[in-house]
Amino acid sequence: SIKEYRFQYIREIIADTVTVLEIGVEGTQSLVGMILFATDAHIYFNTLKHTDLRSLVDAINPGLPYSQGLTYTNEALDLLRSSALDGSMGLRPGHRHIAIVITDG
Repeated sequence: SIKEYRFQYIREIIADTVTVLEIGVEGTQSLVGMILFATDAHIYFNTLKHTDLRSLVDAINPGLPYSQGLTYTNEALDLLRSSALDGSMGLRPGHRHIAIVITDG
């Protein structure tokens, strides 16, 4: 289990990771969405919410909230499959859709 005092480290890793992407809606630029999960899963933001790098990084660090609960990865994957991979969430035809799962167990 990730304790709250160590969660800041996770925020920093995620924020650092997205900074290598060219964020935007043009051509080959990348869009990022995020699902948070513990006992429940919910869409923290979809791919249309943050279309520039500064906004995205701020949403992650310090914005990403710490949550407690059990680790129901299946809930996040079900939500990803049923809702987040929907065109209304900003996915673009002809572009690769990649999911990265970060979990404590």
